Amino acid sequence: RMESLPRLYEDESLLAIDKPAGLLSVPGRGEANHDCVAARVQAAMADALIVHRLDQATSGVMLFGRGAAAQRALSIATRNAVADPVVVPCDAPVGDIARVRYDD
Repeated sequence: RMESLPRLYEDESLLAIDKPAGLLSVPGRGEANHDCVAARVQAAMADALIVHRLDQATSGVMLFGRGAAAQRALSIATRNAVADPVVVPCDAPVGDIARVRYDD
């Protein structure tokens, strides 16, 4: 079911997914709320660990670290604002999104 989540960027340490509105980021309580981005991604890539969550009603880019070290580094970077949020126009080609870089 991960095929329903467009991959915006993927390399050996990072996976960026386009999360649709209405889908949970992580499992919720109760059997009806187990379908979520994290479960779909991890069913296809067991080493993909969630970096941050988005509200169920929110669509947007979700990041996954490929392995514990990558997840930890990405979590620290986003928590410490090393990587500022970037707004990309909705009609931007996927390649342009993947080329976004942050200055140290």
